[in-house]
Amino acid sequence: MRLSLVAALLPALSLAARTPRVTANELHTYIPGNSPIDYCQVPPPKDDLISIDRLELSPNPPERGQNLTIYAEGSIKEDIQQGAYVDIIVKYGLIRLLHTTLDLCEQTEKIDLACPIEAGPLALERVVELPKVIPPGKYSVQAQVFTEDGEQITCLSAHVQFTS
Repeated sequence: MRLSLVAALLPALSLAARTPRVTANELHTYIPGNSPIDYCQVPPPKDDLISIDRLELSPNPPERGQNLTIYAEGSIKEDIQQGAYVDIIVKYGLIRLLHTTLDLCEQTEKIDLACPIEAGPLALERVVELPKVIPPGKYSVQAQVFTEDGEQITCLSAHVQFTS
């Protein structure tokens, strides 16, 4: 389930990769792999519908003007239906740049994963082109994912810093 969340959030979380730069070893992460992405709450709630076994970003930290490869594997506890959504907050330092709610199924379709997303194991890889012009600074992204009924699927956060 956590894997499908990651899959659905790849476009949104790639915003974090396009923005800041902090390496995984600078964070105490509960998601195995080489990535600045972690759960919002550690350890994550046991009733989250997604379990992420591994999450890799290459390169880590992300580089301006370079392709970013995101690989995730994990499992989904229950089918994710149409109407699921993700609430995203992007900050530059302490300044909120964006707060938006996106349809989860529309986001997962961008990575060839259609709803309903069936329960079970899942592995995904996505390549995102990062813009050449990204203002230097620390960026953070939080993505809270919910079912169509408002039950939390998972919550992920990423912190990245781009230098001059």
